[in-house]
Amino acid sequence: MVFSIMTAARTYLKREVDRGVVVLTLLTPQLQSDELAKSVHQELMLSVASIDEPRVVLDFEAVKTISATGLRSILNFRKYIRQRQGRLLLCGLSFEVADVFFTTRVVSTSTSSIIPFAISPDKATAVSHLNQTDSAR
Repeated sequence: MVFSIMTAARTYLKREVDRGVVVLTLLTPQLQSDELAKSVHQELMLSVASIDEPRVVLDFEAVKTISATGLRSILNFRKYIRQRQGRLLLCGLSFEVADVFFTTRVVSTSTSSIIPFAISPDKATAVSHLNQTDSAR
């Protein structure tokens, strides 16, 4: 007899929509291994695949550490969002995670075409910022 065991796919994100902005909350405290970074990246992409010009907040509140591999997956997600004429704003960065982003110079507190990511202190502020910026266009 052959038995097959099905396991549910692991979810690394919580997805919600707030005033038209997709809020993705990372649920894993350590974004480090190649396999995990790849899985998170795939889940990020799928979470906005059906949205034209997505406005996305990526919440790092639960993330305590991030490696170069994890950072690369977030950079690739940003590229995907920009190719679709969308916007991405990071929030909830712990000191340790923020230090990685600032040290590698991929984050800023202001929007810039040179600096890949803008950050916000929390989800509510990030959602408001994306809504204000879009209404000003």
